[in-house]
Amino acid sequence: MQSIAIRRIGTPKTIIIRSSFTLVIVAAVMIWLAGQGTLTVTPGTVAVIALSSTFFVAGYTVFMRGFEVGEVSIISHVTSCFAVVTILLAEVFKGEALNAAQWSALVAIFAGLFLTAADLRQLKGFWRKPGLTHGLAAMSLLG
Repeated sequence: MQSIAIRRIGTPKTIIIRSSFTLVIVAAVMIWLAGQGTLTVTPGTVAVIALSSTFFVAGYTVFMRGFEVGEVSIISHVTSCFAVVTILLAEVFKGEALNAAQWSALVAIFAGLFLTAADLRQLKGFWRKPGLTHGLAAMSLLG
């Protein structure tokens, strides 16, 4: 559905409108949490959230821009693997070691991604597909 709005009004307008709705929803949840007494944050937590929000907005912007220039089937498949990036970052920064089965699963995810997003008859041109770089960038930033 996002690709319909993006192609009609463009990425910037779509992001602004969607973010406005998101802001209203988040504000309502924050007010509710504050009323429950469960909304407590520290400056360090705010800094981490601000940094991760920056990556999220950048990733989301690249993801949505990809819908303007590329194929939805490519961009959505590639971007959906952002959890793999999160898992790899957890291993690097948090020391959460993966076992052999988990590494095999990550390889299978990427193999599945490639097989579902690629036309095997046109492998030479796969890396030049419109929107592929947007999907890879969004996957990295959202992870």
